[in-house]
Amino acid sequence: MVRATIYYLDGHQRVGTVSAWKPNSGRIDLTAKDNSPIAIQWPLIAHIDRPLHASQLGKRQEFQNYVVNLVNGQTLSGTMMSAVVTPNGVEVWHASDTVNLVERFIPWQAIKTYRLGHVPVQAGPESEDKPLGIPGDDDLAGPAEKDNAPLSLGLLEVVNSRQLSDALERGKTIDRTGYDRTLRKTIGDILVQCGILDSEQLNIALHRKRSDPTRPIGQVLIDMGLVSEETVQRALAYKLGVPFVCLDEFDIDPKAIKFIPATTAARLGILPLMFQERHLVVALSNPSDAEALNILNFLAGYPVKYALAPKTELGREIDRYYGAAESQEAAEELEMELVETPSDQPNRQAIEKLGQEKPVIRFVNSVIRDAIRQNASDIHLSPREDYVQLLYRLNGDMIPIKRFNKGMLPAAVSRIKIIGGMDITERRTPQDGRASVRWEKHDVDLRISVMPTIQGESVVIRILNTQQGLKSVDDLGFSEMDRKKFVDLIHRNQGMLLITGPTGSGKSTTLYAALHQLRSKSVNILTVENPVEYHMDGIEQMQVNEPAGFTFASALRNMLRHDPDIIMVGEIRDRETGQIAVQSALTGHLVLSTLHTNSAASTVMRLIDMGIEDYLISGTLNGVLAQRLVRRTCPHCTEEEAVDPWVRETLGIGNNEVFYKGKGCHSCHETGFSGRLAVYELMVLTPELRNMIVSGTSVDELEKQALASGMTALTSHALSKARDGSISVAEVYRIRLS
Repeated sequence: MVRATIYYLDGHQRVGTVSAWKPNSGRIDLTAKDNSPIAIQWPLIAHIDRPLHASQLGKRQEFQNYVVNLVNGQTLSGTMMSAVVTPNGVEVWHASDTVNLVERFIPWQAIKTYRLGHVPVQAGPESEDKPLGIPGDDDLAGPAEKDNAPLSLGLLEVVNSRQLSDALERGKTIDRTGYDRTLRKTIGDILVQCGILDSEQLNIALHRKRSDPTRPIGQVLIDMGLVSEETVQRALAYKLGVPFVCLDEFDIDPKAIKFIPATTAARLGILPLMFQERHLVVALSNPSDAEALNILNFLAGYPVKYALAPKTELGREIDRYYGAAESQEAAEELEMELVETPSDQPNRQAIEKLGQEKPVIRFVNSVIRDAIRQNASDIHLSPREDYVQLLYRLNGDMIPIKRFNKGMLPAAVSRIKIIGGMDITERRTPQDGRASVRWEKHDVDLRISVMPTIQGESVVIRILNTQQGLKSVDDLGFSEMDRKKFVDLIHRNQGMLLITGPTGSGKSTTLYAALHQLRSKSVNILTVENPVEYHMDGIEQMQVNEPAGFTFASALRNMLRHDPDIIMVGEIRDRETGQIAVQSALTGHLVLSTLHTNSAASTVMRLIDMGIEDYLISGTLNGVLAQRLVRRTCPHCTEEEAVDPWVRETLGIGNNEVFYKGKGCHSCHETGFSGRLAVYELMVLTPELRNMIVSGTSVDELEKQALASGMTALTSHALSKARDGSISVAEVYRIRLS
């Protein structure tokens, strides 16, 4: 007979003999000393202990710690041999002494957060296991310290090959379609159940998902800033019953890496980890990609098992294990080929042949692929006196990647000209080209610029990644109030909405987000751009061709005869274009465009300076969104930021306010930044502002009235992002307007 103890959240406990022990199915039956059944008040149970008779448990250094924070503020912790996360709760095999285990089961209703196996247990004296739920008990020591690490979900959080093997043995492997059909909870339900989200947040996310049904709910939650990518992947690991692997700490088997080619690993987003009992174990982020799983099983030549990892970590580690080696190998191969190749090609045929050599193709492909994988916005091949510097623009910063032999430059430039459709024999004048590559089942556009310099031809490739660049209005980072204002502005049937800011401030991204929402309406949308950055179905897009006389102004004149409802003009840069745009807004069209101004209020003066009458501006302008892009602090290397007193005084920051910055780590290329976000000020034209425009009021007075009407200043918005830890104060000071 096995005895068990039930502990309730209110502090009392019951002891009895186990007659049925199936916690995973929700059934636990106990019998009291007088043989009467003990009623189990399931929602009130904190946990159950049931001794297991085990004579040998293995080496103590193989044990791991666990911590379970309960909803009543108490903490359950100790040393475990193993653990399993089930649909009903967490089951832990607790080491009570050197030879015995105690099986503990804690239902979800009692769990606030938990961590299983994150911190290895050091060998040494073991503390005596004590009963739980008794005042003064060391295991239930009151509220735990705040754990800033993400909640552990799934089976064990594995950091080495032994842990991964154990987890795969205990866990369920997913089938070829990538899903375990036995657990029907959604990702959102799991996150709510674990206390990471509340029901209201989930409902808002589900509402936003309706506007883009193809976007997974996990991505919606990430874009809203409610959860991290890692948390979503942990929830998915729990749902599928597969391990979650920490790639930063995992020692990958080099033999496993060789079984999957670099191009396949990058394209499928998978990383081989190790071999386990004639199975190849890989890490991936999207187990629902059946095609990728089929390809993987075919190429590996072994049965494949899977673990989950965040996509960003996968990309970084794939680049670490494959990217650097591949580009270096291609570069070395290219250098060997160039030994027998004349540096000065005599004719077009020889140059074209050079650009089509396999080492050259591999080298250029690896550079482009690595840049896309790292979410770079631009690739720079910059010739120097003795070498060629390869740089990527990441988060707005130029990051040096590698140096190459200068003799490789002509071959690389020739290859780039070929894919960009340029004249490979012309080396004395600038050239522009365009290409498109396939990446993760979608097209990535490349805009190529080649410029002659005294050191050789310099190349810049702008990467226009539709998956990264095209966003919905909900993803732009508006507050709920400003989002409603912006949506109202883009759904008006006439007038003009302007997006302003310097080059590289995300104006085009905001315009495309507006078009993405508007194209679902039964309207005719025409755009004229220079160039067309993203191709969108359901919208007729035109590109300026100034040598042929097709300018913004001439395009606008012709567009009005094409029965448009909504017109998007890439940029208002002169009086003629501005006047036609205003006339279009006056005649019943909604006009969206961009302008280079510093603030929302100064936009009005910029239009007047162009020669547009103030009464026309007052009658057509609906609103102005002025924005900047700021660099988001890397979450992996956050440290407290030292803010100079004069900066605090300038920005109006209190002396006791604490802020954070990124120190720099492997994840962020030692920059301290990871991604960018927009900060903005949205000025909606009210009757008071329209009257002030006609009366010739100054920019300062317009701004004061806009703030009084509910506009949040751009600097204030940026400062709010610094206060919540998203960006540093240095970023706020860099983009401040006043």
